Amino acid sequence: MTEEHKAELEQLGNMHKREMEEVLKQACDARDARDAEKERLHAELADLRHTMANNDATLICYISWLHGQIRDACPKSNQAADDAVLRYRNARTEEGPSTPGFLSFDEHNVAISARLGPLFDLGRWFMEFGRAISRVLWPEFLLNVTPSVLCNRLASASARIREWHRSAA
Repeated sequence: MTEEHKAELEQLGNMHKREMEEVLKQACDARDARDAEKERLHAELADLRHTMANNDATLICYISWLHGQIRDACPKSNQAADDAVLRYRNARTEEGPSTPGFLSFDEHNVAISARLGPLFDLGRWFMEFGRAISRVLWPEFLLNVTPSVLCNRLASASARIREWHRSAA
């Protein structure tokens, strides 16, 4: 091997070495950027978890209040809700036993869903009752009306009843 070949090999080695150093530097920069992005995402996730924890407490309070309002408005739905929560608790295997008298977020959702059927029946009963009253007070009144039209018509029922009293007198 001549001195010329050795010089060429050394020059090629130095070029490859510089290229390898550049590739290694780029890889390290990319890794550092990924690590910085990872740390930023972890910080955002921690903030999000904190926000969600605070929102969960607010949401569970609201859901609990809503559930109480529905429970008070439609007491006939209590048995359906209690049965649904009991079935949910019995079917749940991934968690330990629930605290008696306390409903979790999921249990509130199950109870509210179970109350919707009886609540819908109550609404249907009110519509039928309102239609029956409107048939008596306004025989010409159309029966297939929206609940808001029926409510507006029934709001004027006291005036219609006074008109009847005056005409009968």
